[in-house]
Amino acid sequence: MKMRSSLAILVLIAVAGFAAIYPKIDPSKKESVIYKYVQELINQVHFEPKELNDQFSEDVFNAYIEQLDPGKRFLIQSEVDELSQYKFKVDDLSKTANLELFEKSYEL
Repeated sequence: MKMRSSLAILVLIAVAGFAAIYPKIDPSKKESVIYKYVQELINQVHFEPKELNDQFSEDVFNAYIEQLDPGKRFLIQSEVDELSQYKFKVDDLSKTANLELFEKSYEL
């Protein structure tokens, strides 16, 4: 019993020490890196990669809004209009791994 409690204390000290020296990563940077890697993976393994252009942006934006509020019960028209500024920018945001559209929709 004494051995288990000593082991538990040792593990807690090790975890606390590791957490203290491990660098804190900004979540938005982490999400950008993940987004960029997923995008690169799709471009490499997809059987028919799409060209990133305004038509792509419009299609992705419309699908995103539909998935975000399929029953049109949560977003009001002014919020959809506010997000519509990104309708033709999804391709540009994708190229730079900018998550501005997703951050803005999360705020709403």
